[in-house]
Amino acid sequence: MCIVQVEGMENYVASCAYPVADGMKIYTNTKQLRQARRANALYSSDRKKTIRRSHDNPEVQRLYKGFLGRPLSEKAHELLHTHYKPKEPRGIVAKAAKAV
Repeated sequence: MCIVQVEGMENYVASCAYPVADGMKIYTNTKQLRQARRANALYSSDRKKTIRRSHDNPEVQRLYKGFLGRPLSEKAHELLHTHYKPKEPRGIVAKAAKAV
C-alpha cells in the first residue's frame, strides 16, 4: 500500500489518493511507517489464509494427539516453549585498560 505520513496529521494517508498542497511535509520512510507497512502486509496475508488459528490446524491437532498429549502439557511446554537469553556482544570487544 502507498501509505505516507503527513506532518500535522494523526493518521497515515494513501499517497495515491490524497491531494498534495503547497508547504506540505510528507514523510515516506520513517520507522513508524515501515512498522505500519509490515503490520499491514502481515494482516493482509493472514486474511487470505483458510486456517488462521493454530488450534484449528489439522496438523497441529495430529501432533498433539499423537505426541504432545494436551495443550500446556509438560512435554508441550518443554519442547515448544521459547527461552530467551540476553544478547552477547559480537565481533571484537575491547577490554578496558588497567590504570598503572
